Amino acid sequence: MSFWKWLFGGPEADPDSGGTDSGGTDSGDTDSGDTDSGDTDSGDPDSGGTDSPQMSASSDPPPAPSPFVVRVELGHRGPVALPVDLDGPVELRETKRPEWVLGRGHARGGAMHGSWERTTIHGDLLSRTEYRDGDRHGPHHDRRCAHLIADGHHADDVPNGRWAFHRHDDSLCAEVDVDAGVVGAWRWLRPDGTERECVAVEDFESLQRWLALGEGWDRRSDMILLNALEAFDETELSAALAWLAPLLAAKPLAIGVPAMDEPDLDERRFDIVNQLVADHMEWTPAQLRQIVARAPQLKALVLYECSSYDPRREAEPSGVDSLLAEGDWSRLEALSLVESCDFEELVALLEEPGRFPALRELDLGGHDDDPLAPETAARLAASDLFGQLERVSLKIESSVGFADALRARPTPLLERLELRSGWDEDDEDDVDPEDLHPLADPELRPRLSLLRLEGAPNTDLPSLARPGLTIELGA
Repeated sequence: MSFWKWLFGGPEADPDSGGTDSGGTDSGDTDSGDTDSGDTDSGDPDSGGTDSPQMSASSDPPPAPSPFVVRVELGHRGPVALPVDLDGPVELRETKRPEWVLGRGHARGGAMHGSWERTTIHGDLLSRTEYRDGDRHGPHHDRRCAHLIADGHHADDVPNGRWAFHRHDDSLCAEVDVDAGVVGAWRWLRPDGTERECVAVEDFESLQRWLALGEGWDRRSDMILLNALEAFDETELSAALAWLAPLLAAKPLAIGVPAMDEPDLDERRFDIVNQLVADHMEWTPAQLRQIVARAPQLKALVLYECSSYDPRREAEPSGVDSLLAEGDWSRLEALSLVESCDFEELVALLEEPGRFPALRELDLGGHDDDPLAPETAARLAASDLFGQLERVSLKIESSVGFADALRARPTPLLERLELRSGWDEDDEDDVDPEDLHPLADPELRPRLSLLRLEGAPNTDLPSLARPGLTIELGA
């Protein structure tokens, strides 16, 4: 696995990469074939040709040999298989989109030889590597978006000599001395240029895994961190998690589970995950149990149109309410369930004292024809949990009805209240804005800074206005 696989967790040949360095485009010149590769023109190109009776001054030179095409997957960076005894130019094209050129080079005796370049589909240079009879031998450069990322040498197919690694802002990340693949002395730098303590590395690939992990932390990228951890073996993974632990404790970072169809949350790298965000997922009971097992470490649970199903039974997928009925959710600070649960069952869980002691943000949404019923909304408003919330967003049948439920309900911590409800235009004149006054009562909600009413009647609410409060009326 290459350095870029660890660093970015996916193919390097990014169709959207907009690098200004298009060095890859000059490797496809039609005259780039080796001069000793069997050119059919035996004449000396420097002889002028005008004194030869067989060639007129207007004769065109013989065409260069067409490149041999090899089909590769998008993002492929390793060696390619070539026909035995192939000599001449080679072009790499994407397997499913042959119009995409992903690299160029030369072959000698059926092996990669000379300079090989890998490019994006737009021709922007990703890497340039020297080969000798199929082995990497000579300078090597990795680039990303016109920036030099790695610069070093190979000898007999292994890294050798001084290697330098750079960040996307061109700052130096590390300098390493390598002797025939064995890592010697090296320096590991933070973005501010100060040196961080180096860790013990097993080999050159181990070094790249640690550099990717450090880059993920420096860039505050949970995706890079998790992809870097995925590349560690069990022994190194323990050391990597131990290295991250004090950093995360001192400077917390939101780390979510990568978007995967079937995430295996038993993997140890997910020990650092503190939020789960999912969109249109269907989970089996086994997967739900994995999520429940991770509940004690989760600070945020955000689900949009998610459901559960049992493949052993012929039944329609159901909501994921069972997630919250089990496990320890004492660290959960934010809960967002949009079209993913049964509101009646969920509110019953939210009413239980002490189940969600850290919860501060609640978002419950649903289809326009399946909002939170007035009775259910009133139960939620009366719960102990509602009094500890700072941000609330609800899809309800009636803002007026919810305002009535809050008429005598203090929420001293509430800062944002967003209500999405339906209004009958024919009844708009029957809505008295004063009925909405409890939503923004300054004595009951002293910290409220935003009141947003989607689907509210198009009317001014002067009685609700006060300094420090923004009122938004949405369609």
